[in-house]
Amino acid sequence: MNRWLLGLCLGMCLLVQCLGTIPASAAEPIISKVAVNISDDKGQPLPRKLALRIQASVHAVAEQVLLGRPVTVIEPKQAVYERMVREVFDRILIGYSVERASISVGEETQIFLRLSPWGDVVEHTTLVVEEKSFPPQGRAELDAKLETLKNILDEVLLGMPVDAADWGTGLARTVVREWFTDQLPEFRPEVEVAVAKKTQAKLTMTPQAPLVQALKVTLRSRSLPNVLLYNVQKDLEQEGQGWLQLPVAFVARQEKVLADQLLTKAAAHSWVKQLGLQMRLVEVRAGPVTEVVLDAESRYYRMFAEGYLDMGKKNEATRVRLHAGWKAMPQSELFVEGDFFPNDVKNRWYSGLGWQVSSQTEAGVKYQFRDGEKIIWMRQQLGGPWSLRLERYEDKHASELGVRYRLHEFLSAEYVFTNEERWLRLIATF
Repeated sequence: MNRWLLGLCLGMCLLVQCLGTIPASAAEPIISKVAVNISDDKGQPLPRKLALRIQASVHAVAEQVLLGRPVTVIEPKQAVYERMVREVFDRILIGYSVERASISVGEETQIFLRLSPWGDVVEHTTLVVEEKSFPPQGRAELDAKLETLKNILDEVLLGMPVDAADWGTGLARTVVREWFTDQLPEFRPEVEVAVAKKTQAKLTMTPQAPLVQALKVTLRSRSLPNVLLYNVQKDLEQEGQGWLQLPVAFVARQEKVLADQLLTKAAAHSWVKQLGLQMRLVEVRAGPVTEVVLDAESRYYRMFAEGYLDMGKKNEATRVRLHAGWKAMPQSELFVEGDFFPNDVKNRWYSGLGWQVSSQTEAGVKYQFRDGEKIIWMRQQLGGPWSLRLERYEDKHASELGVRYRLHEFLSAEYVFTNEERWLRLIATF
């Protein structure tokens, strides 16, 4: 690279000294623009990136010599300029010989160079990515992008003289860094190029911190107890291990790919099929501990177990509730429910009907087996972790209102209001 720059400087000095300073008359047309055209010895264009690099170097020298000079003064010396251009760039363009140099003089002057490689040229390239650079799942998602990078490297290397390896590999590293800055800024690239007729470029990508250290899958369900989803959750977390040690910013950009991978795995899970689970992405929270939140609702069943601990209530302060329901239709449910009171050593059983009024609202009625008491109930999702519960006891002419906040997937807190008292309830979901 230093030899290239030194050659440019020497070339400009040589041209200026040999040709001297040419005074211009104000009335004469002057050269206001210089364009450079590069081709091989057969008149075919060089690879685009390679041609642009050579054109930029030639253009810099040509502008220093020709720009602002009178056209009428340059035209008589055109042959001298062409010979000097050919001799200077023969020295500068390592790997190439200048077979022909011609100048079309005018206010917009054109310089045409035909170049011939010294010896062998690059005929084939291979891009090799080190396996240890990043996890296998990340590799699979990057393959399509790396194919684009391979095409860009081909534009630089194919057709380049093997003897031009010094500055050709420097150009290859530059275009790789520029491509990564635009396409994969979360990785730092290192590329080693072994230039030959069959050239190999070895690429190492180093993930830039912060990195994903753990992946957590959260399955939310209002139709099944969390314990039934445990094996599905752990299998999905195992599926996502390939995303560990990748940059957090990269995972954030690829969150749809990550979510689709987990949903595809879930759809093939035997337990998901047996329970008729419908999986839906809620969100991906990218971070050092990346969390993928999925809704998992059964098309056939609704089952849950909850433990209640009431603080401030006079009677029946502890309770375990079991609920088992069958969805006769997508919006309706027939269910059996049992309340067990360990402190009082008693239980109550109910049968009932529930109806999904909307995606956020449920309502229904249930009857106690022992005395036929009728209870009309309604549950309303308020957004986020908040929900509302209302129960009306027809025989007692009493109502119970609860405002619930889900602390996490296994624990909630509810403040309960009745006609006679109010209390705080902790609810454990199993």
